[in-house]
Amino acid sequence: MTPSDWVEHGEGIEGSQDIWVAIVGPGTPPRGDLAPAPPVHQSDVAATILKAFGLDARDFNPRAGPPIEAAFESGAPGAR
Repeated sequence: MTPSDWVEHGEGIEGSQDIWVAIVGPGTPPRGDLAPAPPVHQSDVAATILKAFGLDARDFNPRAGPPIEAAFESGAPGAR
C-alpha cells in the first residue's frame, strides 16, 4: 500500500476500522500502550476530550459515548 492508495477508509483497507488516540497532559496517568484494550469508539474519544475540560458530553448529546476512564487518574488500566 502507498499513500496514494489511502484516499479513504473503505472496507477493503486492512486496519481501516481501527483508530488510535494518545492522551497526554495534567491529570493523565502515564499508562503507555494499553493494547489489547476494550473497544473504544470515536464518540468515546469526543467524550474523553470534553471530560478533560470538565464538561459532560451528554449535556451536548444524550447519545454520546462514555469517556475513556483509563485516560484519567481515577480510571483503571484498560477501563472504558
